[in-house]
Amino acid sequence: RAKPPKGSDVWDQQLLAEAEQIFREALAIRMEVLGENHPDTYFSIYAIGSIEMDTGRYEQAEQTMRRVLAFRERTLDPHNGYVLTSLNTVGVTLKRQQRHAEAAEMFAEAVRRTRAAGFDPEHPDLRMYRNNLIGELRKMDDQPRLREAYREYFEWLEQSLESDALKPPVDRARRASLLAWRIATCEIEDLRDAPRAVALARQADEIAP
Repeated sequence: RAKPPKGSDVWDQQLLAEAEQIFREALAIRMEVLGENHPDTYFSIYAIGSIEMDTGRYEQAEQTMRRVLAFRERTLDPHNGYVLTSLNTVGVTLKRQQRHAEAAEMFAEAVRRTRAAGFDPEHPDLRMYRNNLIGELRKMDDQPRLREAYREYFEWLEQSLESDALKPPVDRARRASLLAWRIATCEIEDLRDAPRAVALARQADEIAP
């Protein structure tokens, strides 16, 4: 029988099936040698959940990823990056099942914990969590929560302008420019503030070296 061409959907499915088999075999070994309550064991479980998601088995992936989240919440600080990633991943499995309200709650919790952990508002992981949250709120047309999500984001950006993490003038100027653009183009009409955006843009020009 001829092999499917590389890059085709059939090829990808075969590779995923082979990878899943390898991860399941590794999981069996780790369960026997390390036991269930070991981070390496849950690495294999997480890998299996990722493949379940990639192959469209979203209900199975949800259960697998919830299992990983529960382990990480038992063994790690609630603001640990692995916990935050698991919250987001469970949210994605719910999103793929069109369970938008539940997905939004997972993404919102990831955003809340990330902020409590003192992350910069433009940290790549946080941008992903926030964009996922905003996407779900849009799908539900939840305007009050969408407005609050943007308001908190703008407040967070404003506070970050005074952060020691933005000591170089060029970083502070970029942040002021970003906030100006976000305020000027916000999809929530009553949060658009042209005078404030102009003032921030001028501030950025004055700060820039």
